[in-house]
Amino acid sequence: MHWKKILHNQGMALMEMMLAVGIFAVVVGVTATALSSFYVNMDSQQQRMIAVQSCQSVLGAIREKRAEYVDQNDLMDRAGFLNWIAEKGQEQWSEYLTSPSNGGLTNHQLTVDCRNAAGSPATAADSPIEVYATASWLDRAGRPMRIQLATILADR
Repeated sequence: MHWKKILHNQGMALMEMMLAVGIFAVVVGVTATALSSFYVNMDSQQQRMIAVQSCQSVLGAIREKRAEYVDQNDLMDRAGFLNWIAEKGQEQWSEYLTSPSNGGLTNHQLTVDCRNAAGSPATAADSPIEVYATASWLDRAGRPMRIQLATILADR
């Protein structure tokens, strides 16, 4: 008689099955939400890295160009150097950008600004000169983003 009762109670009830499916659905939903949030943050970080790399490229080019404005006494011709940066303009800095078709950013623009230690626009009399490279772009959602890197240039 005992064996008949055990054999008769085989299988799962509908409530047990619904509870298991419900728990599975909650776990899958939480996992999917976490993954989508992770991918959004990863994409945002990738965009920031592209912008930082473009600013680093511009600042590197400016540091290299600085050597052309240093005389034999190791003093910098700041007036000529500042004029070169001013003449370069936003359109000419675009050579340091990656095109959107090659993984670049939408509406990516670079600007360069030179300031003195007080934060005013730099003049030939200022030393050191603070050079700011600013990248601006639109993220995937169309929001304007901006990042800025700076370096200091001085006579040695």
